[in-house]
Amino acid sequence: MGLRPRLLGSEPATPLGRRLRDCISKDVLMVRIAVRVIGFLATAALVLISAADGAKHKHKVFGLGPGRTGTDSLKAALEELGFGPTYHMQEALFEVAGISTAGHLATWKRAGDGEQIDWDNFLRDWPSGCDFPLSAFPEELLTAFPAAKFVLTKRPAAEWYRSIANTVCQSHGTTLMDTVRMIPFFPFNRFAEQIPALDAMIRNKFAPGVAEVQSWDDLCKSEIFAVAAYNAWNVRVEALIPNSQLLVFEVGKHGYTELADFLGVEQPSKTYPKLNSAAEFQKLLVGMRCVAVAVYVVPCSALLFVTWAMLRSGRSKGSKTD
Repeated sequence: MGLRPRLLGSEPATPLGRRLRDCISKDVLMVRIAVRVIGFLATAALVLISAADGAKHKHKVFGLGPGRTGTDSLKAALEELGFGPTYHMQEALFEVAGISTAGHLATWKRAGDGEQIDWDNFLRDWPSGCDFPLSAFPEELLTAFPAAKFVLTKRPAAEWYRSIANTVCQSHGTTLMDTVRMIPFFPFNRFAEQIPALDAMIRNKFAPGVAEVQSWDDLCKSEIFAVAAYNAWNVRVEALIPNSQLLVFEVGKHGYTELADFLGVEQPSKTYPKLNSAAEFQKLLVGMRCVAVAVYVVPCSALLFVTWAMLRSGRSKGSKTD
């Protein structure tokens, strides 16, 4: 009679087999326990990471300084500290962060004219924001986000006016820039929407107490009225926002030390950014003007070429007939 194989799981016939079975059983049990422990620790780690991330972003951060008070630098700093992406005029015009802002400038105009906006939904993709047009709505932002923190970037009023006069004011009311606004595709078509939004915001939000300032151009034309509006704005913001939620950030003096401490995050080792100087803005304007010139030159050149080609063709046919 032949030998039959022993069924799996049956009792081993020898003491060595039984000891081997016991060792394997213990090893399998330990592996199972280890897997469960590792799984538990991994889950706990994910929970802690999520909790830490949620704590870091439990409140939004908004800059309330107008344009040309270091808002580009503040945007970069907030993103470095983990509060990005940061809403900014750059986003409304160019979608730098890759998030669609189509229709935003029309929404900002409506908000500037007093229409109620669903701020929570409108800013759902943005943990932070600064610069016009967002910075012109402190009351609305404080009401919509009562736990938010606010940063008022400040510089001397006369210095601020010189900065806008040498930069953003030069992008308004010129033939070349008006031409750029007529280009019907992104991002140039956004500039046509920008002016009405800025005018509504300046008139009703930034300088409501200065009757002589009803538009962005009015702000640019008079240093006296612009400085009056700027100083009144800073007083208003400091009176509105609770001290515990407001950092008055002096441009050129303060940096990551003050900002990181205010936001309760670790201070980076790098230097606080210094972006979008007047010289850099002038380069941007040169580029925009080149685009405007191209809008004129290219069609005109094409028309001249076609006219020349037709005339040449006509002369050639005429000489053959003669």
